[in-house]
Amino acid sequence: FFLLVSRQGKCRLSKWYTPHTDKEKQKNIREVSTMCLSRPQKLCNFLEWREYKIVYKRYASLFFITCVDKTDNELITLEVIHQFVEVLDRYFGNVVSSSQRMFTLFFLLIYCSTFPFIILTASFFCSQCELDLIFNFHKAYYILDE
Repeated sequence: FFLLVSRQGKCRLSKWYTPHTDKEKQKNIREVSTMCLSRPQKLCNFLEWREYKIVYKRYASLFFITCVDKTDNELITLEVIHQFVEVLDRYFGNVVSSSQRMFTLFFLLIYCSTFPFIILTASFFCSQCELDLIFNFHKAYYILDE
């Protein structure tokens, strides 16, 4: 499977290559994302999980997590993750211009000063914007399938 998980543990995208029930999927997502989110950044990006290997990489506020067979090459899997991130960055970089992102950031900062219970992080507005993936998830799935 392939997962995109935010730092808060919310699954933003999931692609399953073997059949699982919804209950199994939720359990696996929770278990794997907890393992990856709780690891310090200095540790390697490979984990053994059940009879598989978890290969993950953090880009800004998103964790890109894959589950592969134990015999698969971890470095090639990391390269696939990086290629996917580059394609998403090139694609979504053209969807919302930087001036529109700055306007959105400015608006949200004003909104947050009015309503202090909303907390923003600077990494939320990274080049690989989580909002692009939330509002254009079908395009992200299409890119992943390609």
